[in-house]
Amino acid sequence: MSDIVSTDSPFTQEQKQTLAILVDMMIPANDVMPSAADPDIFSVILSYLADAAEDIGKGIAALNALSLERYKKSFLTLDDESRGAIVSDFMAQYGEPVMQLQIHTVSSYYMNDRVLEALGLEARPPFPGGYEMEPSDWSLLDPVRAREKIYREI
Repeated sequence: MSDIVSTDSPFTQEQKQTLAILVDMMIPANDVMPSAADPDIFSVILSYLADAAEDIGKGIAALNALSLERYKKSFLTLDDESRGAIVSDFMAQYGEPVMQLQIHTVSSYYMNDRVLEALGLEARPPFPGGYEMEPSDWSLLDPVRAREKIYREI
């Protein structure tokens, strides 16, 4: 879960709604898998995007401007078919914000426990297998520590 309190979000409500639509277009829900706009997944996406909030905000503004130019409506009020057309044109013009959103969406989605379990995978840390490890024997490094320096001081 995100450490960001909802009131601390760098995104406006309209920007969050737009982002939710976009991530749902990327990864929609089906009978087994949740959408990327699922609240648990979407909150993680927003936390990752927080550092790039200014760029993402500019991208959303450009997306909305394209929508207003073509349909005389904001992106949020368009039907699904019109949104798809706007997003296709937007991707051709502004690849960077879309790529950033895609990377964070996919990585957040496949970190979610429900998604992993729906894929038949264990929801656990990937390394070292999520299992308890016995404490290391640090004395194994004693020969290395006792060795003379093998590099030159600058």
